[in-house]
Amino acid sequence: MPQASPTVPPDGISSTDADLVEQLRAGDDSVLAQLVDEWSPAMFRLARSFVGSAQSAEDVVQDAWLGMLSGLARFEGRSSLRTWTLSALPPRQRQVVTMRDVCGMDAGEVCAALRISPANQRVLLHRARAVLREALAGYYRG
Repeated sequence: MPQASPTVPPDGISSTDADLVEQLRAGDDSVLAQLVDEWSPAMFRLARSFVGSAQSAEDVVQDAWLGMLSGLARFEGRSSLRTWTLSALPPRQRQVVTMRDVCGMDAGEVCAALRISPANQRVLLHRARAVLREALAGYYRG
C-alpha cells in the first residue's frame, strides 16, 4: 500500500496526504467534500459487511468522518490518511480486508494478487474482520 494516497482535485493538481492534512487543518471545506465524495462509497461497503442494515452502515461512515475530523490534530503522518483508522491490523490482514471489503475483489483475485492459498486468505480475512468488528463494538459501547 502506498504511503501517500494522491487525490486529484478539480484543478487537476495531485495532492499528497501531507497536503490534504494541511488543507483539512486549515478548514478547507472543498477538500473535505471531495474526500467524502471519493471515499464514502468504499467506507460504506466496508461498514455494511459488519453491520446489519444500510442505515447502521451510514451511521458508521458518518461517525468515522467525525472521528477523523476530531482526531486530525493528532495525525502524525506515519500512515496513509486513507488507512489511518485500519492501522491496528497487521499488514497482511489489512491488505486482505481492504482488497475484499473495500475494493470488492473476489477471493480468487486476492489469492492471485497476494500469492496466498484460499485457506490462508480466509483465515486472514476472518481475523481482520474479527478485529474490526471488535473495534466497532467497542466504539459503540463507549
